Amino acid sequence: MKHDEEQPGPRTIGPFVVGLQQTRREQIAAWYGVAALFFVVLVPTLNSTILAYFTSSLQKDCGLTIAQYGLLTGYASGLVNAIASLVLGWGVDRYNWPRTYVLAAANLLLSGMYILEGLSRNFGMLLAAVMVGSVGASVHLTLSVSLVSDLLPPQHASIGQALIFTGEAVAVVMGGNIAYAFKVHNITWRAAPIGLAVASFCVSLAVGLGIKEPKKGRFIIESKEGGRKFELWSALAYMANMKTFWMLIVGLGIRMNAGHLVLAYMPPFFGALYPRNIEKRPWMALYTGAIGGVGGGVFFMISLWSRKIAGNGGYALMLVCMACGALLANGATGPLAALTTLILPPEFKSFALSVYEFLTGLLAPMYSVIIGVGLQAVALSAERQVGSNIGGPGPTSKLEAGERTFKAAQILLAVGLLFSFVGSASFFVPASWGVLSDIRKQRERAEGTAPPERLPLWRKVAMITAVIAVIILVICLLIISLAASFNPGGFRKRLG
Repeated sequence: MKHDEEQPGPRTIGPFVVGLQQTRREQIAAWYGVAALFFVVLVPTLNSTILAYFTSSLQKDCGLTIAQYGLLTGYASGLVNAIASLVLGWGVDRYNWPRTYVLAAANLLLSGMYILEGLSRNFGMLLAAVMVGSVGASVHLTLSVSLVSDLLPPQHASIGQALIFTGEAVAVVMGGNIAYAFKVHNITWRAAPIGLAVASFCVSLAVGLGIKEPKKGRFIIESKEGGRKFELWSALAYMANMKTFWMLIVGLGIRMNAGHLVLAYMPPFFGALYPRNIEKRPWMALYTGAIGGVGGGVFFMISLWSRKIAGNGGYALMLVCMACGALLANGATGPLAALTTLILPPEFKSFALSVYEFLTGLLAPMYSVIIGVGLQAVALSAERQVGSNIGGPGPTSKLEAGERTFKAAQILLAVGLLFSFVGSASFFVPASWGVLSDIRKQRERAEGTAPPERLPLWRKVAMITAVIAVIILVICLLIISLAASFNPGGFRKRLG
C-alpha cells in the first residue's frame, strides 16, 4: 500500500489527467521541443530589440520620420500579426494543420523577410518587410504555447511555458549587448537581420524536422462523445461564456503596450539620457527584460527620473531598477500562458489562442502609435518655433527644441507605463475569480454533461459593443498614424 501511495497511477484533477508515466525517450523529446520553441520565440524578439538600439541609424538610412517609426513598431506589425494569427489558428484547428509544420513555414518566411529588411533602403521596403514578416511572427507565441501544453503534462506546463517566455527576456538582454558590440566595432545594423535570417532558417529545420506533432489534448480526459471536431460558432459561444478568458485578453492587451514602449522607445530614450554611459557599458540592456507586471512598472517609473533622483549615480540606479523590474515583471508570464491553455478545450485551443493573440495584437500597439505621433507633433512644433515667437514663446535653438522633445518623451513614457501596468492589474485580479468555474466548465464538456452553449442577450450585446469599440479605435489610430507617416508635410502644416 505504501508503495502504491509513493507511485500513484494516472488520475484526474478537473479535466486534466496527471500522473501519466512517460518513457525517458518521450521526456527527452518533449524537452527538446520546449528548447526548440524557446528559439522560435527568441529570434523575432531579438530582431526587434537590436533594431531599437539603431533607431537613429535606421531613420537616417531609410529616411524615416518619428511617426513612420511608430507605425512600423505599432500597427504595421501589430495589425497584420493579429489578423494572420487568427487565420492560421483557425486553419490549425479546422483543417488539423500540424502546428510544427506551420511554425517551420512561418520561420522560413521570417528568414526571407529578414533578408529584405537588411537590404531596405527606404520606408516602403522596410514597411513591406515588417508587414510580411509579421505573418511569420504571428504564430511564434500562440502555436508554441499550444504545443507546449501537449508536450508536457499539466504539472510541468507552467515550467515549460515559463521557459518559452524566457526567450523574450533573453532576447532583449542579448539584443542590447549585440547592438553594443556592433557599435564598438562599427558594424552596420543591416548585419543583424541578415544574420537572424540564417538563425530563423535553422530554427525552421529544428522545429519542422525535430519535433513530432503531439496529439491535441493528450493530457485532457477523453470525451464520452468521442473525438470532438472543430465548430466555429460552438467554439465562439464557448469562449464567450468563459469568465476568465476575456479578462485575460484585455489585461494582457493593456500590459503589452508596455512591451511595445520598452522595445521601441526606451533604448533611444536612455541613449539620450546617458550618452556616455551607453557607449561604455552594455549592461543597460537588462532593463528591456521588464515587459510587464506592476512591480516592474514601479521600477520603470523610477528609471525614467533616475538622473534627477540620483544625479551622477543615476545610471547605476537605472540599471538596478531595470534588473529588478525584469525579475518582477516576467515571473508570471509563463504560468499565465499555462493557465490559458489549461482552461481551453483541445479541439479549438489553437484557434482560441489565435483569438487571444488577435485581440491583444489590436490592443497592444495603441500607445506606441500615440507616442510616435505625439513625439513627431512635439518635434515639428518645437522645430517650427526655433527663432520665432509665433504661437507663443518657444525654443530659440535646436538644442532647446531637442530638450522639449526629450521631456515630452519622458512624460509620454511614464503615462504609458502607468496605464499599461495598473490597467492590466485591474483585469488580472478579478479574472482569477472565475478560473475554477472555467475549469469545471471544461470538465463537464469533456464528460458530455455540459448543456448546449447559449449566449445570453446581455453577453451578445456586450461582445458586439466591445468589438465595435475596438475596431473604431484601431481604425482611428491607424488613420492618424498613416497620415503622419505618409504626409508629414501636411501634418506639419496642420500643426502650424
